[in-house]
Amino acid sequence: MNIDGSEVVRLTDNPAHAVAVSWSPDGKYLAFSGQKNHREYLFLYEPASGKVARASVAGLAEMRQPAFSPDGKRLVFVGMQGGFNDLYEAPADLLAAGGELPLSAAARLTDSARDEASPSYSPDGKSLVYSCEIETPGGPARALCELRQGGAPVEEPLAGGSVYDPVYSADGSGIYFIADAGDNFELYRKERASGTVSRLTRSLGGIFNPAVSADKVYFSAFRRGGMDVYAAPPENFLYEKQEGPRPDPPASFDVSASSGAFLPYRFKASTDLFFPAFLFSSPGGLFWMNYWQASDMLGRHNLNLYLNYNSGAEYLSLQANYSYVRWRMPFFLQTSALTYNGILNSDRLEYDKRYSRQAAGTAWPFDRFNRLEAFALVKDETNEYKDIRYTERLRTRAVQTAYVRDTVNGLYLTAVRGSRTELSWLAAREKAGGNIKYDVYTLQYLKYFPLSKRSAFVNRFVAGRSTGRDRLAFDFGGLGGVRGFSGSSSMNESAGVFLNNAELRVPLVKDMNYYMWYMFPDFYFKSIYGKLFVDSAYGWNDGGELRRFGLSGIRGAVGAGVNVHTFVLQTFQLVLSFDYAVRTSDGGKIFYFYLGPLF
Repeated sequence: MNIDGSEVVRLTDNPAHAVAVSWSPDGKYLAFSGQKNHREYLFLYEPASGKVARASVAGLAEMRQPAFSPDGKRLVFVGMQGGFNDLYEAPADLLAAGGELPLSAAARLTDSARDEASPSYSPDGKSLVYSCEIETPGGPARALCELRQGGAPVEEPLAGGSVYDPVYSADGSGIYFIADAGDNFELYRKERASGTVSRLTRSLGGIFNPAVSADKVYFSAFRRGGMDVYAAPPENFLYEKQEGPRPDPPASFDVSASSGAFLPYRFKASTDLFFPAFLFSSPGGLFWMNYWQASDMLGRHNLNLYLNYNSGAEYLSLQANYSYVRWRMPFFLQTSALTYNGILNSDRLEYDKRYSRQAAGTAWPFDRFNRLEAFALVKDETNEYKDIRYTERLRTRAVQTAYVRDTVNGLYLTAVRGSRTELSWLAAREKAGGNIKYDVYTLQYLKYFPLSKRSAFVNRFVAGRSTGRDRLAFDFGGLGGVRGFSGSSSMNESAGVFLNNAELRVPLVKDMNYYMWYMFPDFYFKSIYGKLFVDSAYGWNDGGELRRFGLSGIRGAVGAGVNVHTFVLQTFQLVLSFDYAVRTSDGGKIFYFYLGPLF
């Protein structure tokens, strides 16, 4: 590392990354941000007692990057409200007490739609310096911003780069910061009196996280494969003066006249995941399963394709999904097709099925938890009964709308708290070539009861009713219904249904961490969860059956199983589920394997 040839002291020798934290001036507290259940809080740790307090502010979805004032009485931090990051300040003693503070306890220091980050106090506590987002001809960048007591924020762009992690010098005469104006992340200094900006370092791996004391400047640097902390006196740096910020472009700024080429965005998909699997046996023939997923660089376009083929059963299914998610209202397209020969219905009649389904829809998110969905569906199905020389042709033209409220959350592998409510209406009409007419009304309520950080009791209740000339039948047997029953029996199909699944989920092996590197695609087995479940359902076709509701008409099953949490190519999460169910009516048993979880 080149500073000016003088000695730089290496303070650590550890390949781990340094973490930005803030000590109170008296050394009593160490403040930092931490994430719990996908939400960030402020934590204050007392090294003397080992006590840790978690603090939040009502109305702020996130809190991060805390910094103590020089007198230790205040903490400035970045808070997120309404999707925007701004600077807030709160009394340190209130935050140290933990719990949730009212929004009025935190003073809002900035209020803009642009992102603020990495605040730091001046030595006299009267000014704040931070990194702020600005617009430039080349796109968004980050500038050096300073907020002086009683004044408005002052922005100073850096020519050719962005500013990160600014801090004041020990005497307050200058500001140290990291910038990528050159070929790398380097340390810079701005003189507050003159405005002169100097580059202080030239490194190979990059300089990060500056901090100051009375006589030294501290920073972390990537060197020889590790991130370590270094220190040097201020006079030992390079001090290469930099050019000032570029002036704002005129209103008639011509992009073509600027340096560099600006090309229009063009869609170009690349494969994210390709997962083939196949096997062959003499009685079963060839079984082939293939999953392909692709997207563009900006993530606006997402496409996945699922193919399933079995030569022994003369079975072929294809499903493709596309989404365009650039705007607040995403757009979805779905298509699926199926050919299946030699199926037996409930009357033991054999038939061949041809099926296709297309759907287009969108969703309107009211906020983080509530949304309204709408879809248009076109479905064509042909069932050919060769023995009786009859062909059934079903043409469905339908619309579906649903209200969804979803507050489910938990650790990154499993949900442990929250609920999901879904109210939907599906209407099929004899329009645009359709010959099917029905309405379907469905209520689904899923509730998680946390037992620990990783354990939960989960209950799902479904109520459904179909009406109309060609009303549908709810299939409540097997997967998705009462495990322990066959999903192809007319005994478990009806126009109305009440269904309940109760499941206890607990970790059996929390951190398995087994890497199956010797096969493609590689699997990373993370953990194993056990489950105990009770499934029950009651179906009816008319009001008389519903009035005769009784325990004797309930289909029930109990069972146990495991969920194996894996990652394909160490990136894409996949859950392998194994269930063993026993019917309560006659003791019949069924074993299931599926890609889950079921709900």
